[in-house]
Amino acid sequence: MAKFKKIKGSITAPLGFRAAALFCNVKTLGTGKGSDKGQKHDLALIVSDLPAKAAGMFTTNQICAAPVKLCVAHLRNNTARAVVINSGNANACTGPQGLADALEMAALTGQALGLKTTDVLVGSTGRIGVPLPMPNIRKGITAVAGQLQPPQAAAAQAAEASKVARFSSALNWMTKSREYKAVCLQTYANAWEKVAAAAQKETGPWAIVMDLDETVLDNSGYQRHLEARGEAYSQESWEKWVLKKEATLVPGVKEFISKVRDLPRARIIFISNRYARNTNPTRVNLQKLGLAGDNDIYLLRKEKADTKTIRQKEVLQGTGRMKEHGPHKVLAWFGDAAHDVPDDPKLKWGTHKFMMPNPVYGNWDE
Repeated sequence: MAKFKKIKGSITAPLGFRAAALFCNVKTLGTGKGSDKGQKHDLALIVSDLPAKAAGMFTTNQICAAPVKLCVAHLRNNTARAVVINSGNANACTGPQGLADALEMAALTGQALGLKTTDVLVGSTGRIGVPLPMPNIRKGITAVAGQLQPPQAAAAQAAEASKVARFSSALNWMTKSREYKAVCLQTYANAWEKVAAAAQKETGPWAIVMDLDETVLDNSGYQRHLEARGEAYSQESWEKWVLKKEATLVPGVKEFISKVRDLPRARIIFISNRYARNTNPTRVNLQKLGLAGDNDIYLLRKEKADTKTIRQKEVLQGTGRMKEHGPHKVLAWFGDAAHDVPDDPKLKWGTHKFMMPNPVYGNWDE
């Protein structure tokens, strides 16, 4: 097995590497000033002065962004000399034009550095489905190539622009985008209107049934931990996260649940595939966030065979764990996956069933 020596420093700490970065308005927000946080570097270039051994690990998803396809092709000889990276635009789901733009980025970088196009790799992260602003990219590549220098200051600049690429576009969308927050707020606002109207007609006990993770609790901190270390999900690491009780709240859920609790005969029932042994840390996490109620019911999984369908029936029929509480009419079901809600054609999306966005993990069916 090969032995590796750990070197202190940043991107250019190993001899023979140079780097630089700049702002070229990749997001093209119109003002030319970048984000509301200012002109943060959004284009970086890392260069090896000699041919470097290179390898890549790529998604197995059938839908691949243009830079991924380009890198797969350019790494066939397992060598590379440069990597040009942009944030603000993932160049994903952009069709033939996206592939042409990625190839042009490699070609322009090669021309500026005196390298072959196939010596250059391309990395893009950011918004999906939006074409790259190539006029800005072209100017940026020419400028950043002219800034290349060995000092640590240049390496620190490159690190700023490329650090976002540590995390997937899906995770960045959930944690950074206004669109994710808007969808969540919109969903819970619509749900409140439907639940409040339906509750006026009820004279007996009723409930709303909610999944926990990515429906009520935001576990993006756990996902960041995995992606930063290149690790995959495991039950062991997940339970360690649950025991930390550090999940935050999905936007809009606190206001929604608080208003539901004020309605007569309302009850919140949580059906989650967290294991029942983690009921207490889950409750404490919600208490820390000001969201745990005295009358809430937690139907967490006893074992792998204890499916959500089983627990959904217990709620409706007042059987099993719900025997002491009796049957409840459910006015609304909430989740971030199809199995979180009953497969009943009588229940309509947006009226009785509400789905929260979660592109980070899960099994997706047609």
